[in-house]
Parts: sequence; structure tokens; C-alpha cells
Amino acid sequence: PRKITVPLGKEVKILIRNIETVTHGFAIPDFNVAVKEIKAGEAVVVKFTPDKRGVFPFMCTVWCSAEHLHMTGELIVE
Repeated sequence: PRKITVPLGKEVKILIRNIETVTHGFAIPDFNVAVKEIKAGEAVVVKFTPDKRGVFPFMCTVWCSAEHLHMTGELIVE
């Protein structure tokens, strides 16, 4: 999804499943969340507890295709 809304101060678990044929990465820099590689067919669970409200970017961190720069979204902490 392009937007993920989560509650402030509660542990968040995000399941990321790579259904494509190329490797991806994932990061939410404002919360020090980073997954270096998610290979084709793999799934990872990211866990963290947001400690500030706001809208924060997340993105793919591995050059994966011509669409790489569009693989972004917003984490909304309420």
C-alpha cells in the first residue's frame, strides 16, 4: 500500500512479501527500520514501536527496476 496508518506507542508488525522476480529492500529511516534484502518469493516481518506522531516516508532500498523511484509510501502515526 502507498499509506500505512499505525498507532503511536504500540508495537507495529508489517509483513512484507516480495511477489516479484527481483530483490527489494525496505526502510523507514525515521524509525531506524531497514531490511537490506528481500529476495524474490521471500517474506519478512518488520517490528518497531513508533514514538512520534506524523507522516514518515518508507521506500524500497535496492535498485530493482525502472520503477524503483516510485516504490515509496507514507507511514502515518496517529
